[in-house]
Amino acid sequence: MKKKLFLLALIITFTVCNNKSTDLAPVPAKTVHFSHDTLFCNALFTDTIHAESLSVTASKGNSLSFHFIDSRSGMSVTDSVFSWTPTDTGTIIVNGTICGDARCDTLRDTLYVIYASSQSRIIHFNNDTLTCYVKFIDTLRPDSESMARFGSKAFSFHFIDSSKTMILHDSVFSWTPLDTGIFKVVISQCGSNGRCDTLKGALHIVNGQLPRAYYKFRKDTVCLNSSYKDTLRAANFSDPTLKKTIKSFLIPNPLSAMTLSDSIFFWIPRDSGCAVVNFLACDTGGVYYSVTDSFTVNYCSPYTCPSYTHKDDIVIGNQADLPAGFFVYSYEYSATNPIYGLYISDIQKFSPAIIPGTETETPRSLKISDDGKWILYANNYDAYIVSVNGAKKYKVPLSESNVLMVDFFRNGPNGTEICYTTTDTVRQEIFAIQVTLDTVPVFGSQRKIADLTGSFRIDPWYNFSVVKDQIFGSFSILHNGTYRLRAGFVTIPNAGAGIAYKDNMYKWKNDTAGREFYGCNMCMSHDGSQCIYIPGEAGDVGQCVPINHQGFVITPFRRDSDPAITIDDHINVYGTSVNFCPPAYRYGTWDQMDFHGWYFGNRNDLAIGCLAGTRAPVKCVWMVDWNKSVWTMLTPADSSIPVNNPAVYFTGTDTGNTLDPYYKVVSPNGGEQFVTGQACTVTVTAKRDANAGIRLKVDNGKYSFLVPGMTESINPHVDSVFIFTIPEYFKLAQYNESTQSIDTVQISSVSDSCSICVLDYTASTGFGDCSDSVFSIKSAKH
Repeated sequence: MKKKLFLLALIITFTVCNNKSTDLAPVPAKTVHFSHDTLFCNALFTDTIHAESLSVTASKGNSLSFHFIDSRSGMSVTDSVFSWTPTDTGTIIVNGTICGDARCDTLRDTLYVIYASSQSRIIHFNNDTLTCYVKFIDTLRPDSESMARFGSKAFSFHFIDSSKTMILHDSVFSWTPLDTGIFKVVISQCGSNGRCDTLKGALHIVNGQLPRAYYKFRKDTVCLNSSYKDTLRAANFSDPTLKKTIKSFLIPNPLSAMTLSDSIFFWIPRDSGCAVVNFLACDTGGVYYSVTDSFTVNYCSPYTCPSYTHKDDIVIGNQADLPAGFFVYSYEYSATNPIYGLYISDIQKFSPAIIPGTETETPRSLKISDDGKWILYANNYDAYIVSVNGAKKYKVPLSESNVLMVDFFRNGPNGTEICYTTTDTVRQEIFAIQVTLDTVPVFGSQRKIADLTGSFRIDPWYNFSVVKDQIFGSFSILHNGTYRLRAGFVTIPNAGAGIAYKDNMYKWKNDTAGREFYGCNMCMSHDGSQCIYIPGEAGDVGQCVPINHQGFVITPFRRDSDPAITIDDHINVYGTSVNFCPPAYRYGTWDQMDFHGWYFGNRNDLAIGCLAGTRAPVKCVWMVDWNKSVWTMLTPADSSIPVNNPAVYFTGTDTGNTLDPYYKVVSPNGGEQFVTGQACTVTVTAKRDANAGIRLKVDNGKYSFLVPGMTESINPHVDSVFIFTIPEYFKLAQYNESTQSIDTVQISSVSDSCSICVLDYTASTGFGDCSDSVFSIKSAKH
C-alpha cells in the first residue's frame, strides 16, 4: 500500500493593500510565491515577502502594510515579514493581492503543514495475522499505547490510503481482505487535545477455509458463443439466512467473460466441452461463500454479427500518429482527495496544464466550441465559459438556477446557443441562451427548448447533446409510477425554434414501457449525423454488442417522424458502428470496468473517452478511430489518472500544447566557469507571453534557489536577459529537531555541477527548461 500524507484542506484568503494612489498607469501583474512551502506543525514559520517574493520594485524597505480578513488564522505580518505558527496539519491555500506604487500583484501559493518525526508516536494493531475473505475487526482501546489520554471516543481517524476498503468507525477498525500477502496500513489518529499519533501495521493475510454455498444454475447446457444469463436467488443457497443479501461476486479469471451485476450472472462461453465455474459470493455482512457448478458447452447455430462490429480486429495505436490538437479534462470527483481544476493537453504528447482561473473548481460536462477557442463547463451549480488559454472567463447569465449539465446548441436556428439542464426533479425541462462567441462572448435571449414533465425524466448527471433540431440523451420513461432508464431521441419542432414535448420523443416498435435497457454517456457529432453512447442492454448484448461499459455504439439519430423500429434492430441492423474495448479490459461490471464519457470533437471519425472503475488496471483517457478500430491511450499507462468526461478539438496542424510557452535557456548552457561575486548574464527565450522565474541549481540539483534580484516574474518572450551577482552562499530554512523550530542555514553556491533553469510561475504546469549541461562556480576567496 502506498503511503501518502493525509492533509485536511483549509482555504484562507487574505488581502494585502496599501494607501497608494491607484491613478498610476497599470503595469502587467505578476505571480509570486513564498520562499518555501513545507511547514511543521507548532513551529514558527517566517518569510520576508518583499525580499524573496514580492514583485513590487517601487516599494522600498518596509513600506508595505498588510491586513488579514480572517485574524483567527493566527497569521500576522509586521512590516513585510509574514509569520505564522500552524497548530494543525493540512493544506493551506493562500491567495492575496500585494499592491505597490505602480501595480498590484498576486500572491498565490500552497503551504503544506506536516508533523516532524519527533511529534508523533507509533502504535500497532492488536493482531497482525488475518484470514483471506474473513472480516477482521480490531478495537483500538483507550488503554492501548499512547491512546489512554484520549478517552474512549475522543479521537478521530483518517486513512492515508483507503484503497483497500478499510473502515474506521469511532475506535473500531474493520476490513475484509480479498488477497493473500502483506499489506501495510498507516493511519493518522487525532485526539481532542490536538495531538496526532500514527498507527502503523503490517497485516499478514493467509488462506482460510470458506463456508460453501451450494448452488445449481437453471441450465447445465449452454451454447457456444451465445450469451447466458441467470439470476442467483436466495433459495439456491444452503444458508437460508442469506436470502437476498448477495452483494457482490469475485470470479478468479477476469478474461473468462463471466460477470455478475448484483445477483445476475452473465457469461458468453468461448470453448465447447465441460466448464467448471468457481466463484465467491459475498453477503452484505461481509461473509464470503465458495460457489461451484459446471456447464456443458455445446456448439449451437452460429450467429453472424453486423459487418460494422469491431470486436476481434482491435489495434492499439501510437499517440504520436494522431492528428494534432488538444483535449481538456477534469478529475473524477473524490470527497476524500479532490483534485481541482480544468486541464488541457496536447493530443500527440501528454503535456497537462491547468487552465488559469479554474484552480479551485471541479468542472464537469465539458464542451468545446466549434472554433476551438472556448470551453463550456458546469461548476457547482453554475455554467462558465473560458478561453482555452484561461485569459478570459465568464459566468453564463442563466435564467434558471441549479445548473446540472451543459452543452453547446450547435447549428440551431439562432446560431450558437448554450443549453442546460437543472437539478429540478419536478420540471423535466431543457433551456437555452443565445451566445455570440467573439473576442468577448455576448449573451442574448433565453428560451425553453424541451419540456418532458409528466412522461419522461431527464436523467441527472448524464450527458446530452443538442444539434440543429435534435436532442439526444438519457430520458427515463415513467411506467407504473417508476422511471425506467433508457436512451432517447427528441425532435424540436419548427426546425429547432419550438419546444419539444413528450410526443416529439421517438417511439420504438414493439416497445414494452417497462423494459429498462439503460444506455448512457450520450453525445452527437457536431453535424448531428451520428450518435455515440453506451448501449446498456440494447442489441445482442455480449455476442455482438459490448456488455456493461466495455465499449460503445454509434448510430444515426432517430426523428419523431421516422418509421418505428425495435431498439435492438436500431443497433444490430441499422447501426453505424459497434466497438468493443480491447480484450484485456473485457471483464467486471459497469462500475468495475467503466469506459465512459464518449465525445465527438470537430471530426466524426475520432471519439474521445475515458476508463474508470474499481477494477480498471489503469484509469486513463482513450481516443478511438472507430471505423478502423484503433484504440490509443492519451494519458500515461504508468500513472493512473481518474478523468471525468474529456472533450477534444483538432487543429489540423501541429501547434503543440496550447499553453506551453516553450521556454529555452540559451546561456549559461553548460561548460562555463564562474566565481562568486561575478555577474552572471542569463539569457532565456519563450515563444509566447508567459510569467517565469529563474533558479540556480547547485550540486546536481540538490539545492535550488531563486537567483538574487529575482523579486518579480519575467516574461522571456519580451525580457530575455537577466543579470545577477553570484553570491558566496544562499540562505535555506530547515527544521531543527532538537528545538522544534525552523533555523536558517547557509548553503554554499560553490559547485562543479550547477545549472540555470527557467520555470513557469504556475508550478503545476511543469513548463520550463534547464541548461543542457552543468557549469562550475568557484569561490573568489580561494
